[in-house]
Amino acid sequence: MSQRHQSSEALPPAQWHLARGQTLHRVAPQARVLRVRQGALWATRDARVGQAPSDDLVLGPGAELWLARGEGVVLEAFEPSAFEWLEPAR
Repeated sequence: MSQRHQSSEALPPAQWHLARGQTLHRVAPQARVLRVRQGALWATRDARVGQAPSDDLVLGPGAELWLARGEGVVLEAFEPSAFEWLEPAR
């Protein structure tokens, strides 16, 4: 993974953009759904004590990744990409 972009703790805007090769680490302050709008993202959930190692995922347009409260994920863009960081529907 190349360039690293560390986010602030504030809630993110509805849509995020990553340039090709840019990475981002986020920890869900509450349950969240990451939905890819365009491009392709490589996603790796943070490892947790007592759980199996995390799998790497490749997410394309329309793909969703559900994150539990406190769960983290590292994203890397294979190409210019956009995604949403949403609260799950109740």
